[in-house]
Amino acid sequence: MSAGWGPARDAPARSDGQRLPDDAILRVDSHGCLATANAAAQRLWGHHPDELLGQPVQPLLDGLGLRWRDGGEALRLSEASEPIAGEAEDECGRRLLLRCLPLPHGIGAAGGHWLVVTDLTALRQAERQRDEALRFLAHDGRQPGAAILGMLELARERPAAFPDDSLQAAIAHEARDGLDRCERFVATARAETRPLHVEPLDLGATLQLVVDAAWAAARERRVAVRCIAPQADAPCMADRGLMTRALGELLDTGILHSTTGSTLRCGVSHEKGARWGVWFEAMPAAAAAALESRLVRSVALRHGGSLETAPAADGSTVVVTLLLPRTVPQEP
Repeated sequence: MSAGWGPARDAPARSDGQRLPDDAILRVDSHGCLATANAAAQRLWGHHPDELLGQPVQPLLDGLGLRWRDGGEALRLSEASEPIAGEAEDECGRRLLLRCLPLPHGIGAAGGHWLVVTDLTALRQAERQRDEALRFLAHDGRQPGAAILGMLELARERPAAFPDDSLQAAIAHEARDGLDRCERFVATARAETRPLHVEPLDLGATLQLVVDAAWAAARERRVAVRCIAPQADAPCMADRGLMTRALGELLDTGILHSTTGSTLRCGVSHEKGARWGVWFEAMPAAAAAALESRLVRSVALRHGGSLETAPAADGSTVVVTLLLPRTVPQEP
């Protein structure tokens, strides 16, 4: 490979037509400075080639915040007298495979290293989602069917203990619960993987639509939902479907954990740092459940936002706030 940055090449195609990730390939001379790199390395560091060639490579690695996942230590090229390889994680949560191959003296610039960095983030995410899907199918997906079969078996053995109306109600409840679990699982998977379709929307109007859709559930639990309209429009750039789903998840959680006869308040506020805050005043149990919701957290992170909680003024409730920037950073 000649000195300088090589031309960008298409990643090799897999059998299913998708592209494998590019490897960032760098040659480090015997002094620990960058001698050669390819276009994938430029994308990894986000710098122009002229800014990197000839610079020490160790500060570049330190700038990524790379740490070995098994021991948490940083990669030290000066200590790599033998080929080393391992998986590391940077400060942004990317999973990277690092391979360092020492060059014997007499080849090229009297020794040095080949450093190959492969981004495994998408692969590890796919593996995690596969494992979660298997766990769901093995437990949550089977639970409603097993419960229904158990009730039917008991009804056959003791018909007097299970009147038809109570048995039908129990079966309907388990069936609805199973469908709800499946819908939540699919919605969470889509929130984490599907591309964002960002468009202008008004958070106040979106929240009002979510409140209107939850009217039946709130009435069934005898909970009043009060949506406090913002003083002005709350324009935001967001994926309408994902944002509506996340707000609906927060509202449903608040209704589920509210006491009978209580009032659940929600609204949109203008926060510091050019951010909007969609807040829900709920019971502590609802706040804890909201923080554990992978769907809400995924939607917040993908929109450059976060999910925060704080005690309410009355001390008995908690305010859960979905913080969102007015504009959404473009995803890679």
